[in-house]
Amino acid sequence: AMGACSGVNWVANFIVGLTFPAINAALGSYTFLPFALVTFVATIFSHIYVPETKGKTLPEIRETMEKIRCGHTVVEKPLEEKFF
Repeated sequence: AMGACSGVNWVANFIVGLTFPAINAALGSYTFLPFALVTFVATIFSHIYVPETKGKTLPEIRETMEKIRCGHTVVEKPLEEKFF
């Protein structure tokens, strides 16, 4: 997962680097508005669709994720039993 996240981050930075000169030429002093809009939309998406996991145990996170999947639960051993 970390590798995939790093790859996505590099691709996103590459896209910003490619598009910035064209956007700067077209929008001038408003260059950062499209980037601010994307950041705003991503923040709203995160607040709506990504559950908070801070301070939760692995079983609590698993229960939350199962509820999100519209009741489709997968029956398997808890994560603690797989590794410990």
